[in-house]
Amino acid sequence: MVRLNHRAQQQTATETTQEAFLHQHVAEFIRARGSDTLTLLDLILTKNELEVSDIEYKAPVGASDHCVLVIKMAVDTRLYHKGDYVRSKAMLSDVDWNELMDKSVEEIWKANYMECNKKQTQMDDSESTEQNKTERSSLDKIPPEENQSKVQSLLQSKEESTRAVREAVCQFEKTLAEEVKEKPRAFFAYARSKTRIKESVSRIKQPDGTLTTSTQEACELLNKEFQKVFTKETNTPIPRTLHEFEGEELSRCEFTVDDTRKLLEGLRENSAPGPDGVHPKVLKECASKLAFPLWLLFRKTLTDRRIPEDW
Repeated sequence: MVRLNHRAQQQTATETTQEAFLHQHVAEFIRARGSDTLTLLDLILTKNELEVSDIEYKAPVGASDHCVLVIKMAVDTRLYHKGDYVRSKAMLSDVDWNELMDKSVEEIWKANYMECNKKQTQMDDSESTEQNKTERSSLDKIPPEENQSKVQSLLQSKEESTRAVREAVCQFEKTLAEEVKEKPRAFFAYARSKTRIKESVSRIKQPDGTLTTSTQEACELLNKEFQKVFTKETNTPIPRTLHEFEGEELSRCEFTVDDTRKLLEGLRENSAPGPDGVHPKVLKECASKLAFPLWLLFRKTLTDRRIPEDW
């Protein structure tokens, strides 16, 4: 493993943060003890600068020398798998997308982006949660000695519920196994959740034939192997190609609204949203209504040879 001094580590961390387009929000020193130099150790990194609206620096707790950070964040709590997409598609049908035909690329993108954000709906299960609490509290008040028949009925219902849960789990696991090619992340995430023994880095054979004896040696050996695949860039000019391209120039790229719809329907709904924050579940469920405006946007970027500023 490459060892870096403090200044090199600081520069590497800064460059990595900038290359990943992350925002660092902690602006004050948060660690101090006695005459030690004030340091900033705890960082808050986000993709969007607006995700953190305020940070309060509180006094340390107990014997700790780190300040307590109270963070106000804008967290997306929308339940996309419970969204009312029938209503969303009905609302998208009311939008007159033909008005965008003569608009610029930027105007078409803003219209698409605003409509997609509006349709990222959520379903509140607070009512069902309160109902479950009420049912549990009422069941706790039933005295077994006064109403034995109700107790027997409850026990029978419990057995039926347990059986139904087991069948649901079996069906869920069967579905995961059948869709492992389409949804590998969901399958392996579930498999990892059932694993009790976590595998660590095993002993690795070194070039001299011996085996590593510690995790540190294994990490250093893996680091050297990974470094071999990287090309060391130089400051010399990029060499010109010997032969110019002699094929036909790609002046037209034809695709239809139906092609766009098929691509939207093929999105993985369990994937994370992109930089625009639009969840793939929304795009997939509303594919039939979003295909035309997105097709219009993509076609406009090709004809005008421009892309939106957000891209």
